[in-house]
Amino acid sequence: MNKIRPRKDFATLEAARQYEFAYERMMSPDMVINFLTVYNSLDILLASADEKAKGLVFALQAGVTEFNLMNSPPDGIGRVQQQLIQYLASIGALTPECVAACIGYANTIKRPWKDLTKSDFEADKRIISRKLVTVEKGFCTIVLSADAEEKHNPQVYRKVTFADGSIEYVRVAGFSGVELAGTYRIQCPSFPDMYVDNAYGVVS
Repeated sequence: MNKIRPRKDFATLEAARQYEFAYERMMSPDMVINFLTVYNSLDILLASADEKAKGLVFALQAGVTEFNLMNSPPDGIGRVQQQLIQYLASIGALTPECVAACIGYANTIKRPWKDLTKSDFEADKRIISRKLVTVEKGFCTIVLSADAEEKHNPQVYRKVTFADGSIEYVRVAGFSGVELAGTYRIQCPSFPDMYVDNAYGVVS
């Protein structure tokens, strides 16, 4: 429950952007009271003579720490509590809008990577194109020959080659908000063999 699949695990950028998962959470008493107030249910709940309505009021007054309205597991306490508040709506002790808002708050759908850039995706997958750069007087300068497809944050790396021939790219600095054609410059430490991300092929 609520476990996010890492973006590097997806085969394509579009698959990562379209990924969604059910996000479930408990409700605090303060949140329940907020929904009761916003959706015009507090007064009618307090005025109800129904025993189940009184039970909900008692639970709020007794200091219950959390309310479970989550969908999973299908036969769990969350489903039972959903049936309870739906019953209270059916007898007029809660408004249908309040019930829908409470269940919706406890059970949402999230798309964590919907705004993921090509640059970040390819960097995570370790398939990103990079271009050789140098540092002059403590600054790294890149020039975009054309606009990039989207605003992104190309990172600068030191390439480290080991005796066995294996390679690691160690991040040493990063640009922010790069998109339009032009010159970009950041302060950066100097090392031999340095590279910058070039996911869109416009770093000249």
